[in-house]
Amino acid sequence: LYAKLGVRVINAEAGDGWGSRGILYYVASKLYWEPHKDPQLILDDFYEKSFGPAKDLMGRYFERWIEGDRQIPRVWALQFRTLDEAEKLVSGNKEFADRIRFMEYWTYFSWKFNDRAKLTPAQTQDFYRFLCKTKSLYVTYWRYSSAEVESLLQQGGLAADKVAALCDTSLPTADEAKAWLNEALTAFSNVDAVD
Repeated sequence: LYAKLGVRVINAEAGDGWGSRGILYYVASKLYWEPHKDPQLILDDFYEKSFGPAKDLMGRYFERWIEGDRQIPRVWALQFRTLDEAEKLVSGNKEFADRIRFMEYWTYFSWKFNDRAKLTPAQTQDFYRFLCKTKSLYVTYWRYSSAEVESLLQQGGLAADKVAALCDTSLPTADEAKAWLNEALTAFSNVDAVD
């Protein structure tokens, strides 16, 4: 439509939450330059350049999010298992592994934030630590989610200074990333999930 109307400049706004929207930004930016290009070719390019040998697995990961209900255990189980398998496929390639971890962070965030009302106080504290560790990656909706989780912690009796003390904003280590993924894999280990 933009090309048809002769639009030559677009000024758009993007927020944090690159985990869910990064692929959309990529496709949109490519279509602005080549408006008649097949979007599937752009997606294939994204998967190849972003995930290398795990491109097919990660393509399926993104397709699942697009296809429908993301908030059911079967989908969570499939997503976390796919990420685990994808990370193993790119073993030794830090660039691809970091991108897969980025999506692990997004998926972990989505799962925990969706279930935030069911978390124990200790789990809520752990989730808040996760939010702080991933803050500077812009993978989650820090601005919105952190305030809500801080509120949950304070409603649970944790003083504001104690909440602030939980917040370590250093980047996640590989061990922390693996622990979060393993937590999710364990949580959904009994879910029968087949594509």
